[in-house]
Amino acid sequence: MAAQLRPASGAQPTAQSVIDTAVGLIPDARWASVTIRSGRRSFETLTSTHDEARAADRLQYELGEGPCVDAATEVGWLRTGDVGHDPRWPTWGPQASRLGVSSLLSLQLTSDDQPVGALNLYSPEPDLFRDDDEIAFALLYASHAALALTSTRQIEGLRSAISSRHVIGLAQGILMERYDLTVDTSFALLRRYSNVHNAKLARVAADVVSTRRLPSGAGADGGGPTPGTADPG
Repeated sequence: MAAQLRPASGAQPTAQSVIDTAVGLIPDARWASVTIRSGRRSFETLTSTHDEARAADRLQYELGEGPCVDAATEVGWLRTGDVGHDPRWPTWGPQASRLGVSSLLSLQLTSDDQPVGALNLYSPEPDLFRDDDEIAFALLYASHAALALTSTRQIEGLRSAISSRHVIGLAQGILMERYDLTVDTSFALLRRYSNVHNAKLARVAADVVSTRRLPSGAGADGGGPTPGTADPG
């Protein structure tokens, strides 16, 4: 199932496939969204099927309270059939109810046994997500969804790393030709500039490729190293 949920490329299309399929397969789910952790207590909605789901998610992030936030950080899964009166979320619940949310099932998404987000299933109708078989299926589905999303993000990370390494290699070639540097010295110079100016190495390399020279201040004379004598630092 995880392979079927993962389109050709991209976390966004994969997440969209996850939520579209969830709404189609899980009877009580009317709307769906994917919450991703972007920090210890920082979250974002990767995608949603409806504006109501995204708005309910965003309200949780702003308040720091709600089933999506709890499922994405600590609890494996959470359900409620009466959002507006659930004592676990006294601030978020009534406000979410005014958005049209009545029932919700939030399922933790994990990577290497660590929580990375949540699959959120919403309904405007009360007292849903009570069937044990439906919840068991939703939990199984969430595990496949997590695998698909994690795999996609790993592939994207690998592609990004390969692309960055290619740009760095191009920048080294430019510096070697322009300033008569060795392979090791050209890389050391890029790294030194990156460290001194707190800039990502790939960004520095991209600037070199674009301008055909090191940024101002990279060398002793402010314009670049002395040919053949650059200090690798």
